[in-house]
Amino acid sequence: MQDIKLLYDKYLNGECSAQEIHLLMEHFNVEGDRSILSQKIEEVVEQVESRVTDTPEISAILARTHKSVMKAVGRKENSISLYVKILAAAAITLVIGYIFLVMTGKLRTVPPPVHSTTAVKVLPGGDRAKLKLSDGRIVDLTGASSGELANDQGAVIKKTAAGQISYILSKDQSLSSLYNSIITPRGGQYTVLLPDGSKVWLNAASTLKYPVSFAGLKERRIELEGEAYFEVAKDKLHPFTVKTREQEVTVVGTHFNINSYHDEQKVVTTLEEGHVKVISGNLTLNLSPGERTVLSSEGNMEIQQADLETALAWKNGKIYFKDADIKSIMRQVARWYNVDVAFEGKLPGKLYSGGIYRTADLSNLLDILEESSIHFKLTEPSKGKKLLTVYP
Repeated sequence: MQDIKLLYDKYLNGECSAQEIHLLMEHFNVEGDRSILSQKIEEVVEQVESRVTDTPEISAILARTHKSVMKAVGRKENSISLYVKILAAAAITLVIGYIFLVMTGKLRTVPPPVHSTTAVKVLPGGDRAKLKLSDGRIVDLTGASSGELANDQGAVIKKTAAGQISYILSKDQSLSSLYNSIITPRGGQYTVLLPDGSKVWLNAASTLKYPVSFAGLKERRIELEGEAYFEVAKDKLHPFTVKTREQEVTVVGTHFNINSYHDEQKVVTTLEEGHVKVISGNLTLNLSPGERTVLSSEGNMEIQQADLETALAWKNGKIYFKDADIKSIMRQVARWYNVDVAFEGKLPGKLYSGGIYRTADLSNLLDILEESSIHFKLTEPSKGKKLLTVYP
């Protein structure tokens, strides 16, 4: 279910859809009465404000927000109610939309800025992808309505109400020699239900290739470039194998993540639930939940304890980094925000830990990083292209 805290923020800003309002009413056990719903959310806001003002830093932030809001409200009609609404949204944001940054062991908590200093606005990515059919036809999935999207030699491909791609096959269909591919661009993500019922979340700048049907095959074999999270449908008679660069991962039914981007130095397979077997060359390693394999560019592979929060953050709607250098952070930024990144000068060798919701604008993250002896310049060298230059 969608994060209920995010819905508070959307409701206060008047951005909730009818379905989201219904979810909020179910959450608070309110049937059809929006006035009671508003009262319930206001009670949450009051609790949030009492918590966030416990520290001098947060009190100072709210004070600055108060001044900005008063200036924005001015002498408009209903200015008091407008003030309450905006300040309440700011208080919610302090708790649920925060950015935090750790440098040399010191934790710092900062809210998204009221006004960004970045000249070029960069919006976050979203559900964007293309479907390549077995005959080479391309179906643009971005913004596609739910219902039937295409028919690939008898296989009906639909988009569900939840925004996923799914396949409908008749029992006697054998289309295992036909392959489809889901391709996400930079700034895109998508979810697909494979013909066997396995569910795959595909991250930005990734490609998933799979047969239209697994019928008649001894194993369920697919290929991945980029990053994806898998919830594999159990089938002991037909193992599920994911082929990535220089490795294969074989399972029966489990939940795991693979990061195999070509611009990363390592291929990382992280197991959340079940068991997987990772094969690279002559080396085979078996993973237990909470472990990961790390395959280096030199071909060395080892088992390590996994940080599930970091590995699965993208699938859970966050950009999250832990003890990461600025270049690895910028690789995440480039993929999700669809920007090119260039580096100038000698950058500080610090390691950073922190995060932000993937629904936030890029400026929210950059404004905080700029307080760490790192600076950014966003330009548009050509139409449709954005360049982020990083310098000390």
